[in-house]
Parts: sequence; C-alpha cells; structure tokens
Amino acid sequence: MWTENNDTEAEYGAWEFTLAGALEDEKKRNPLSAPPDIVPHWSEGVPTLIRRTGWTERFTKNRVTYDSRLWTKTVNYEWCSPRNLSELAEKYSRLPSTRQWEWSGVYRIFVEGQAIDRLLGKDPTGTLYVGMAGHGSRKWSIMRSRIMGLATRRNHQVANRWFFSEKLEKRFPWKSMMIQWTFTDRLLNYNGEEISGAKGAESDLLHCYQNTFGEFPPFNEKS
Repeated sequence: MWTENNDTEAEYGAWEFTLAGALEDEKKRNPLSAPPDIVPHWSEGVPTLIRRTGWTERFTKNRVTYDSRLWTKTVNYEWCSPRNLSELAEKYSRLPSTRQWEWSGVYRIFVEGQAIDRLLGKDPTGTLYVGMAGHGSRKWSIMRSRIMGLATRRNHQVANRWFFSEKLEKRFPWKSMMIQWTFTDRLLNYNGEEISGAKGAESDLLHCYQNTFGEFPPFNEKS
C-alpha cells in the first residue's frame, strides 16, 4: 500500500547542472573527429598547404609509459621566389641568412617551364629533387650551407650527378637549374628537446608527390 513515506525525493544538491558536465556529455554523444587530410595534387602546382593525421610514437619517461595518440599537423609552405643556382654561386647575398630562424627548411630543385614525364602523368612543375636542411644542430647542415654547397656544385648528391653526366648536362643544362625554399619551425618533442620540422615537411612533400605521380622525384629515387 502506497503512503507519502514511500515518495522519496532526491536530496537537494545531489545533482546539479554544470557547463563542464554538459560539455563532457556532448563529447560522449558526438565525439570530435580529426579534420580531413589535405594532400594536394602536385600536378596543380607545388603544394602550399598540407594537413596530415597520424599517431605519435609510444614512449616512456620517468618510468611512466605514454601510449600513442592521434594528432593532426597542418603546415603552410611559404615558398620564396625561384632563383637560379648559377646566380646564387656568384651572389651569396641571395642565399638564406645564418639567423637561427632560417636554419631549417625544405627546398626543391627544378627546371622552369619544362614538364617532366612521370609514371602517372606529367609533372608541370619540373621538380627534380626535394630536400631538407637544418635537421641537425650543426651549422654545416643549415639551409645557407646546404644551398651554397649545391650552387657551387660541391657536397651535394644532385650536383655530383650532373658533374659526372654529359647526358644530364645536355638534357638539363646546369645554368637552367632553379631552386626555391621555404623555412620550417623548430618544435619541442616529448622530452622537451628542440627539433627541426624540416624532416617531417620533406616527408609530407614527398608523400604528396608520390601520391600524385606514383613515384618520387627523379633524383630522390635511390639508385
């Protein structure tokens, strides 16, 4: 038999609405999803924006193991104007400076106005090689030093191949070779160490090129 004693009410204050609680409930109902990847088609021009989603590496620090987690990286590439390699060999003032924020970056070597046959079509940008500089901590590896060595045809695998190949020199005269570069930020890894973003940027650009043409640029292929 029902009586008023059976009609119990929730204790006041046992439940209350909070904004944090509402947000948490909303996340459970509609979990956030990563924004879509942006992998431009290289045949439409050299990429200026790439977004990729992946997983961080699993690591242990101070006896605590941290599982990998999903992350999204978006990079804007602000390419400098194209410059002739032979001209850079004579005008060092047009090279990147030795200021630390210009240490790291990626660059591409290309022939202007010449489309190059690729496995899956033609590359209208004439890209022959995509490289990086400034990944390490030593000054010899920074953008200025790397491009200077390339312009003077010393200490670079691309220049070495031209030096010993009459066929390459005839097909792509060295004086016609162009270069442009873009700087990348320096990042902090999970140990709090400063690292260059150049390696990741180079990897993303090569992935984009391969995704378009089914292979790497001609001089990025391993011989």
